[in-house]
Amino acid sequence: MAIISFSRRCLFIKTRKTAGTSVQESLSPHLVDRDIVTRQWTDTRSGLRCAIEEFASLEDIHQHFPETRTDYFTFGFTRNPYAITLSRYFYQIHMKRIVGPPSPKDFNHWVQNIYCIGELGFPGGRFLRDRSRYLLFDASLKPLVDFIGKVENLSQDFASVAKRIGLPGIALAHVNRSNREVVSYRDWMDPVSRQLIENSFDFELSSFGYRYEDSQ
Repeated sequence: MAIISFSRRCLFIKTRKTAGTSVQESLSPHLVDRDIVTRQWTDTRSGLRCAIEEFASLEDIHQHFPETRTDYFTFGFTRNPYAITLSRYFYQIHMKRIVGPPSPKDFNHWVQNIYCIGELGFPGGRFLRDRSRYLLFDASLKPLVDFIGKVENLSQDFASVAKRIGLPGIALAHVNRSNREVVSYRDWMDPVSRQLIENSFDFELSSFGYRYEDSQ
């Protein structure tokens, strides 16, 4: 979930399928007082309750807590879009939103008919916010946050963040790992799905230099 740390003057913008839970679990033990790491939070001093979305935008946080608009270090993470897509598919199965065992055929049907197309009641696609541009960049595609790390370089980038906020050397937790890590999107994704992903994530691919040939 998004982290709002008043004690360390930093904001973590959690993006989807980018090891956000690992970052959250790594930093949570070192946060105190009013620091927020949950979707529903109660100020212990005032008793006031404030709803903070798990994938809150920077503007959402600023509106709830105007004091965070200045002098706060802000960061988030991105990931290879092809890997995000496969990870999202397995998560949908885990959540029982997709029925049946995973298979390349079912995966490509899902990508081509739901993931990149959208569902009834979700104009423009239900999974738009899997694209980091919607949380880490503004409408003109300029970065909203001070630092954007890569999941592919997670240990080093997390270490840089930890040092920046005064927590050098803390351990990085690894949460939500599963056997999908041994499955390669290159073995599952057909050419039609690949083209749809490249159309949907064109900004992320060009901005961060991701390629289809990259390892997961």
